[in-house]
Amino acid sequence: MGLFTTDIKTMNDLFIHQLQDIYYAEKQLVKALPKMAEKATDQQLKQGFLSHLDETKTHIQRLEDVFRMHGAEVKGRLPGDRRDHRGSRRCRGRNR
Repeated sequence: MGLFTTDIKTMNDLFIHQLQDIYYAEKQLVKALPKMAEKATDQQLKQGFLSHLDETKTHIQRLEDVFRMHGAEVKGRLPGDRRDHRGSRRCRGRNR
């Protein structure tokens, strides 16, 4: 038995699945970086967090473009979540 859900049948399915993982991580960074910048006491560190936040927002926009290019819904997925890229919950061929 493979490591992937039964709904990953093509390389495109796998690609979208991985995009969802990355998208989720980038969205989490957008939430965390402002808090980190606020707590930073060193001005250079604070500026680094804020610069990274701007870069992360650009990454999110680019990921959204890639989702659209592949005709996929723009959404994140928790790493380890067994939902397929269409939102159905599947785990190794069984409905949960």
